[in-house]
Amino acid sequence: MGTTQKKHKFNAIDAAIIIVIIAIIGAAAFFLSSGSGTESPAAQTQKIEYTIELRTIRDEFADNFTVGDKIIDGVELYRIGEIVAVEAVDATYNGNNLVTGELIICDYPDYSNVILTVIADAAIGEFGRYSIDGGYDLSVGTAIYLRAPNYVGLGYCTQIRQSEGGAQ
Repeated sequence: MGTTQKKHKFNAIDAAIIIVIIAIIGAAAFFLSSGSGTESPAAQTQKIEYTIELRTIRDEFADNFTVGDKIIDGVELYRIGEIVAVEAVDATYNGNNLVTGELIICDYPDYSNVILTVIADAAIGEFGRYSIDGGYDLSVGTAIYLRAPNYVGLGYCTQIRQSEGGAQ
């Protein structure tokens, strides 16, 4: 008995399958390469000044900030600027008297709000957000987990303005 070998012939269905696989690989390569190119290669950086408000800090820690201190993000370790001004004001409570229900404003004894003015180089990103140190996104209202030489804590960005000197 003779054995016959089946020879596989290349047909139109095989060609269609190969074309579909090549198209899928090409589309994936296109989308992966275009996703990394969304940033402008010539993003201009400029000096910005922004304020960080640290609320209800105990008075013994309110003096831990000095002009010239470098600020670092406490989560991702971005270098987010240098302190150029420090202001400490009395911390207040704005709320309701739970007994009478009236609106009250009163001081927290032994606590201060510290307002830091920080200067940094930033690029203007999408939706008006500033990008500091190549990836730290900053806008008004951003919670900032900061590290200073003598303090670690949480503050909020309350103001951003472009510093004199404009673009670099």
